[in-house]
Formats: sequence, C-alpha cells, structure tokens
Amino acid sequence: MAPTPKILIFAENYLYGGLERYLFDLANALSVAGYSVEVVHNRSAGFSQRMAANLHPSILKRTAWWLSTDGLSGDIDRLRFPALFKMALKAPLAVLRLLFFPINVLALSTQLKLCRPAVVHIVDGGYPGSLSGLAAATAAGLCGTPRVVLSILSMPAPRKVPLLDGLLDSIVSRSVGVVMPNSIIAGRSLSSLHGFPNAKIIAVHTGLDMPANPLSAADRVAFRLSQNIKTDESLLCFVASFEPGKGHEDLLEAFALLLRTQPKARLVLVGDGKTRLQNEALAKRLGLSSSVIFAGYCTDSRVKQWVSACDLFVFPSHWEGLPYSIIEAMQSAKPIIATSVGGIPELVEDGVSGLLVPPKSPPALADAIVRLLADRALASRFGRAAQKRAKEEFSMQAMMKKTEEIYFKK
Repeated sequence: MAPTPKILIFAENYLYGGLERYLFDLANALSVAGYSVEVVHNRSAGFSQRMAANLHPSILKRTAWWLSTDGLSGDIDRLRFPALFKMALKAPLAVLRLLFFPINVLALSTQLKLCRPAVVHIVDGGYPGSLSGLAAATAAGLCGTPRVVLSILSMPAPRKVPLLDGLLDSIVSRSVGVVMPNSIIAGRSLSSLHGFPNAKIIAVHTGLDMPANPLSAADRVAFRLSQNIKTDESLLCFVASFEPGKGHEDLLEAFALLLRTQPKARLVLVGDGKTRLQNEALAKRLGLSSSVIFAGYCTDSRVKQWVSACDLFVFPSHWEGLPYSIIEAMQSAKPIIATSVGGIPELVEDGVSGLLVPPKSPPALADAIVRLLADRALASRFGRAAQKRAKEEFSMQAMMKKTEEIYFKK
C-alpha cells in the first residue's frame, strides 16, 4: 500500500479574515480527503487558539522558528500616532525584512529536511506579502520538495525597489512549481508586474461549501426584528474588515445620498479594524447614526444571519482579490452591487447576477442601489443567478479538485 502523501501548509500568524478562513478550509478539506496534513506556523497565542478551534483534530499543528517583522509592523499600525511618524518607525523594518530572508531560508530548510513532505503549500496574502512565506517557498525548492505551491489570495503590488524585488521574484519563481492565485486577474498581474512565467501560474477560484441549514424566511424576519429593523425597511449589508481601501467611506456617502429618496433604508457594516472609529465619526457627521448599524466583529453564524437578512449586499472596495463575503452573499441568493476591481468581475456578472460600479464613486453606488430597490423583480432575478453561479463555479468541491490536480500533476 502506498504511503499517505504528506502535505505541509506554511502560514504566517498575521493571517486573518478571508486568508485565515482559506487556510482552515484548505487544511480541513485535505484532511477529510485522507491526506496527512501538517500546518506549520510561527508562535502566536491567538492564532494557535483559533487553529485549535477550527482545524480538524487529525491535523498536526506545529510552531516553527523564523524571524518576522509582520507582528511589529502591525503593532506600529495600531499606534495612535500621525501617519508620517508611523512611516518613520516602520522604515527600518524594510531593511530587517531583507536581512531576515536568507536566515529564514536556512532555518526552514533544516526543518523541511526532517519532515520531507510531498507537497509544501504556502498560504500568503497579496504578493510579495510575507517574506517569511517566500523564504519557505525558497527553502522547499532547495530541499527538493516534489511540489511547491504558493497561494496568492489578493492582488499583487508593484515592485517598490526594482533591483531587489526583481531578484526576489527570480528566486521565488525558480523555487516554486506552481503559483496559485485565486483570481485570473491576479495571475495576469503576477506575470506583468513580477515576471512569473505564465506556465507556472494556475488560477484556482476560492470555493465554499453551501450552507447546510440556510435561514428560513421566518428566521430572517425574526432576526431582523431582533435587531430593531422594521418590516417595511430595506436593509443593505457590507461585510469586510475596516481597513484602508475597503470603501466604507464611499458607502456611507452613497447611503447619505440614498436616504434623500429612500428614507426607510438601513445599512449594516459587519466587521472591525483600523478605520472603524473614523467611519463611525463620518456616519455621525453625515447624520446617519440612526440608520447605520456598526455590528463589529461577528462569528461566522452571526455573519450568515446578517447576510441572509439583508435585501441587498454591497461591496465598495477599491482593491480586492476574491472576497469570501461576496461568495456567501451569492450562496444566499442576494443581489450584489460591487465595484469592478480585482477579481470581483470574476464573481459578479454585471447585469446578470448583480451590478458593477466604478470604485470611489458614491453617486454611482447610490444610483445602483436605488435601481435595485426600485425593481425588486430584477433584484430577485440577480439573486437567483448569483446563487446558481456560486453552486457551479465557487464550490469547495471545485476548488479542491483543481488543487489536488495541481499537487500531483506530472
């Protein structure tokens, strides 16, 4: 009998939101499929607790040693200091990151030689993302790992220092067998901005299991009433971390325009993060305090309740990969209004399963919302088309089938 293939997933503990969810879904699906799965991560009490709560018991979780500036960079971001002062504090970290890279390659090579996996899969954000993740990819290549896969789950950023970044791109490209972005547009950007050969880029769309127990119509009504949303009020929903570039400000300004003609509309913003306080202040300045709900961080089950209870799902981001929350809204048959950025047009077909608008345009966003609130038949048709598309193209089964093909293709 052939031995069970061992798959090692490398993850930085800075992962959160959709990145963390992808890691958990991937590892659990591989474990259920019968593979020997190990998740290697750097030390973090909070991350370890979330893994213990979300990963299948059969999955081996191991902390490993490497040098990283990501935690310190995040701590600086959370300081209540002027932006220029924070930039000055973070400047030396760029040098440290580069110095840490060869050290991490050596340290991780030693550890990989001990466990000898068939596949090393690095889960990263946008490229270049975590340099320790790229060091793991390089180490796996040096160790002769049969298959090295680098997942890119957001849009790549351009090179900042062309000479150094170009060298890093060359090292990583030679080390990995497959670069696996979760959108076609991200794959094209990896090629044009970083020179990755097209033959090594295989886009695999993020997939989700359909909800096992979707909320009934009665449950949705009961949930809305529990949140003081009246039966004659229209509810808009946006689920995303409060981070720069997510477009919360645009949505609030669009909502203020909407209320001029649709005074019975409500808006819920689900999530937490760095820009939440300034958006709460903006809502107050715009006179929206009684119409906007800042729901804060919510569990997965509570997020599903908000998405299921809404009439329209709105996603106004300026820069995006392939958002989980849009897929969840599609699964719930919600009509979607989103910006035409990143991988979003690969999810939402304009005029078929939703409406796409330009980013940073509150008037265009408001007009699209008014259109769907005024034409409920069109909105319902969009919702049904979105649900059908989610089942056919963005399922967990489809994602795992393509991922396994990448792992073991000759």
